[in-house]
Amino acid sequence: MRAEAAADSLPAVAGEGTVQLGAFSMKCPPEWATQPANGTMRLARFTWPKADGDDEEPELIAFFFGVGGGGPVDENIDRWRKQFVEEGEPAPGSLDAFETDSLRITLLDKSGTYMFKERPMAEGFTPKPGWRLLGAVVELEGGPLFFRATGPDASVAAQRDALIAALKTIAPRPS
Repeated sequence: MRAEAAADSLPAVAGEGTVQLGAFSMKCPPEWATQPANGTMRLARFTWPKADGDDEEPELIAFFFGVGGGGPVDENIDRWRKQFVEEGEPAPGSLDAFETDSLRITLLDKSGTYMFKERPMAEGFTPKPGWRLLGAVVELEGGPLFFRATGPDASVAAQRDALIAALKTIAPRPS
């Protein structure tokens, strides 16, 4: 299933519960609102209310590149790490791994100055100090799902536990 078709089937309002991510489904917390995914590899895009004092809205994007697509877990973690700097140098962030009966999740939690790019191949960056990334790779039989939450530190940190809980609900869609 093409990512665009999957994104078109998502509910447009918060509180709907379960969303479809290609051949998989995931239960979402009620404060997450689905948004247009805007891309062929993007399965879904979510936002949630920003924390008091934050000036930009956080977002979570789900990606699927097909079986064997998107590269190995460690290469994605390394790439995400390099998108954030502390005092001009990449910093490791914290790495956690979780397993359920049917999937393995690797989660990078990183904060610092996000070197934002409008598009993956765009030249140049816009530095966004005080931001955080929660990047997850969910290993599945049909190929990995990738999740990238970015935004102001407090806004993203507030959803860390909710993101982990949602990722643990990923399951194949019934046929």
